[in-house]
Amino acid sequence: MNPARRAIILTVLLAFLAGIGGAFVGTKLLAPKETPDNALHAMLHSKLNLSKAQDQNIAEEEKRFSLIRSRLEANAHSANVELAKAIQSSKRDGPEVKMAIEHVHITLGKYQKETVSHIFRMRSVLNPDQAETFDRSVAQALMQEPQ
Repeated sequence: MNPARRAIILTVLLAFLAGIGGAFVGTKLLAPKETPDNALHAMLHSKLNLSKAQDQNIAEEEKRFSLIRSRLEANAHSANVELAKAIQSSKRDGPEVKMAIEHVHITLGKYQKETVSHIFRMRSVLNPDQAETFDRSVAQALMQEPQ
């Protein structure tokens, strides 16, 4: 086998192994952990012994909020893109960057307000004992250290 052909085969083999390694790292080591939001919803459905009516109300609220969350996430991404472009074009901490930062803050603030409203709408269908457990879980989720 000539050296050029051997180099090509070796390159292809190394690229294949790197791809497998990257897939492993991405799916096993860097996969997102359970988010506080997911943990809260899992707790709602598994530990609170919801009635059928409660479960249906919460499912409707989750469906409603998922549409709002998609819009809010798109807005947050758009604000971050705006900030990136402002940083790239101005090359300094000037008025364009400051305006873009303010837009990011406003967008994320709206996201947080909607999320808190969503939490209270879910809470409103719970009985007092369920609400107490729910409140503790919400507080734990909010106080959890970032990972």
